[in-house]
Amino acid sequence: CSDGDLCNGEETCDATGACVSGAPLDCDDQNPCTADTCDAAGGCTYADVADGTACADADACNGEETCQAGVCAAGADLDCDDKNPCTDDACDPANGCESVSAPPGTACDDGDACTENDTCDGNGTCLAGADSCGGAGGTGGTAGTGGGTTTTSTTTPSTGGQGGEGGQGGQGGDTINDGGCGCRTAGSDDRPSLAWLASLGLLAAFARRRRRRR
Repeated sequence: CSDGDLCNGEETCDATGACVSGAPLDCDDQNPCTADTCDAAGGCTYADVADGTACADADACNGEETCQAGVCAAGADLDCDDKNPCTDDACDPANGCESVSAPPGTACDDGDACTENDTCDGNGTCLAGADSCGGAGGTGGTAGTGGGTTTTSTTTPSTGGQGGEGGQGGQGGDTINDGGCGCRTAGSDDRPSLAWLASLGLLAAFARRRRRRR
């Protein structure tokens, strides 16, 4: 029999002669971008929802999906890079971004210009390597000039004294990271060094001695 309503399934006659409804129609098309309804005269109908309506395609890696013309369209892919050189980053469709620690000894960069051969510790941390910015030793001082030879009408020639030895080079200084742009000697500035001032003093004393001999 039929009661004129397509939405209540296939009707049948019961023992009393009445037309009984069947199981209601299931109009769900499993599409999140359509509005599913049932019309008594026409049965199931499907209308596209408004473009831009949020939807989901069960893939967490392709961004926030939206409905476009009745279809769930993917968004921008997730950026799973955590900027950590000691993790391996990937995307799982079910869970999204995942990061796994790189094996111990994996090469990395700790961002310090004064270290080299940095390596990962196996727990996601980049360990600093050897200091690559040890200070160089200072240059030795210049040897002093020997005294000049003098003669007079009443004396024999007199040979000047032997020049003094050059000063020993200074020890290499400690270094620090210069704001991420390289290395410089710790405590260095533009003031004259003590060794340079001492050399000037020796030269001045030698010059006075020569003037007195004349």
